[in-house]
Amino acid sequence: MCKLLANVACNNAAFTCGTLPGMDDMHPTMRRLYDAAIAGRLIEGQHPQAELARKLNTSSQRLKNWENRGVAQQGAVEAQLMLGISASWVMRGEGDMFLVALDEAHRSDGPGPTEGVVDGFPPASLTATPLVPAGATPSGYVRFDLLDGAGGMGLGVVNQDYPEVVRQVEVAEWEVRRKLGFLPAPGRIALITGRGPSMRPRIDHGDVVMVDTTVTAFDGDGVYVINVGGETQIKMLQMRGDGLYVVSANPDYPAYPVKEGDGLHIGGRVVAAMGIKEL
Repeated sequence: MCKLLANVACNNAAFTCGTLPGMDDMHPTMRRLYDAAIAGRLIEGQHPQAELARKLNTSSQRLKNWENRGVAQQGAVEAQLMLGISASWVMRGEGDMFLVALDEAHRSDGPGPTEGVVDGFPPASLTATPLVPAGATPSGYVRFDLLDGAGGMGLGVVNQDYPEVVRQVEVAEWEVRRKLGFLPAPGRIALITGRGPSMRPRIDHGDVVMVDTTVTAFDGDGVYVINVGGETQIKMLQMRGDGLYVVSANPDYPAYPVKEGDGLHIGGRVVAAMGIKEL
């Protein structure tokens, strides 16, 4: 729950609590984040790492990394949005420790510690100097467009000629490198959702696939986004002795050859899939 303090002492940029052991060896950005969390009574400080991890809905290991290397910009933004702790304070030690939204009348009346909070969340009027300009991709992340179109994995799906971007997904650069082996240029990789069972277990219904849109012709055996007769499908393409075949990962869906006149078009090559797997 977000607690925004109107206490002047707690909002002073020079305020630090210094109650945690090992603070001297900690990165200053993380030290300021812990200071603010304790000052705002967001955590008790007995087990600060675990307590703050729960408040931020993240892992203790992530906070451990911040203690050693510093709070990531995205992490500071999350703390600002979720806890009301100023991202500028965390990253640079500038300004107030907390975001406080109080009318001038409230300020003169000596507000209580939770004024400006509605149902535990800061009001929409809260503002602060953003670390990342609106529309910009945070440092260390790659942004991908998720299109409203889908790829059929069974029956084909009829999509718009120019599908709209329904949302943008930001993925850490290290994760992109791990999955793809390189950092793609902006706009090269598009995301679409797979629909149907024909590519199981390789790609499940509802998985989001990453498509390299620069591949528009057969470039060796692999998984592609193809269009046949105006319908979009996610299928494997395989070159066999007697020609090119459309192949499913699910053996219930037999392979079939690509015939001249089928009008098969390749929209891109699937380079990775993202989904939630049942364990």
